[in-house]
Amino acid sequence: MSGFDPNVGGDDTCAALCIVEKGLRAISADDVVFFDPAPPAWRVRFRQKIRRGQHVLQAFLKHKGLLRGRGVFSRAIFPMEFFLYIVNPLFFPILVVLTGLVVITIPLVAYLIALGIVVVVAVPSLRTTASTYLSNNITMLAAIIQEARGNKQLVWTKIDENRPGPQQTTQPIIAQ
Repeated sequence: MSGFDPNVGGDDTCAALCIVEKGLRAISADDVVFFDPAPPAWRVRFRQKIRRGQHVLQAFLKHKGLLRGRGVFSRAIFPMEFFLYIVNPLFFPILVVLTGLVVITIPLVAYLIALGIVVVVAVPSLRTTASTYLSNNITMLAAIIQEARGNKQLVWTKIDENRPGPQQTTQPIIAQ
């Protein structure tokens, strides 16, 4: 296939997996800067993340044959990514329900989990990791549900909240 598949959303994931599937490699340019602001409104950000999640899911399913390959990518990298983006979000609601049942039935576990939550909230790096884990699982689960319902979002929609106005300009932040 020489072009992009119109049945897979326009995420970079499918292009990258096509490159891997063909046995090619990518070279990253150190002097290239990319700036992609997140939408300020949570509802719009959630919608964008679900669309991107659907594109990742579509690409992973299209290239699932890579799981049977012999290289490091097929033996380690892609299975881990497949687990993180597809399997883990499917098990997430089960984990939440089972945790709730254990908390209800074993008071000591409830205290330990409450203590763990306090520690996570108090330590900024843990709080960031936990919120990323929760939001990623929720958005990927929503993307999987959307895809299972047949609600494909193949086309990107413009997010006006991210576009600079006539007097605004966006300058990328370059790490030194």
